[in-house]
Amino acid sequence: MSVAPARVARFLRLAAATGFITLIVALAPSPIEAATAKSHSLPLKGTLSANVPDSDITAPLSAPGRERLCLATAIYFEARGESERGQMAVAEVILARTRTEGRPTTICGVVYEGARHHTDCQFSFACNHKSHATRERKSWDRAKQIAAAAMQTHSTIVKGATSFHLASAHPRWALHMVRVCRVGTHIFYRPRHTHAL
Repeated sequence: MSVAPARVARFLRLAAATGFITLIVALAPSPIEAATAKSHSLPLKGTLSANVPDSDITAPLSAPGRERLCLATAIYFEARGESERGQMAVAEVILARTRTEGRPTTICGVVYEGARHHTDCQFSFACNHKSHATRERKSWDRAKQIAAAAMQTHSTIVKGATSFHLASAHPRWALHMVRVCRVGTHIFYRPRHTHAL
């Protein structure tokens, strides 16, 4: 079965506008389409926020493009009010998780871990059933820039942290972790059995 790109784009815009669907799995191409696709340009697939701006989802994305979009989405929803350093710290945690045993090995996998079943989301925006429209264009553009920079550099702001929470929260899981630092409104942790980078 083949779905025209225009129909998929129209569906994504409608889903974004209505807020009815906050997470979607885009349709994969048919075997014929896959065979003729350029090797550097893969179709948008995987679990992504449906409400990212149209300009970011209507064109096919390369695998690194999808990963950057997932990272920018997490930065936007988890830390858009933070400083550049605070947003980079959140990105660093996500990237560290891709290298953590037992976690997904892709950025999109980490960002949307648990979202399919809505049971154990690692990032609240992935499962909170609210509209995920990126309404603040300036903040969205900044999140995309920080995501790109984070993927190209090796930042050590949070020294190997794999978890964080708002300073105003007191989750039980934090009792079993080593506190690494506080950056802005977030406190960062690493597992007890690992060492700081």
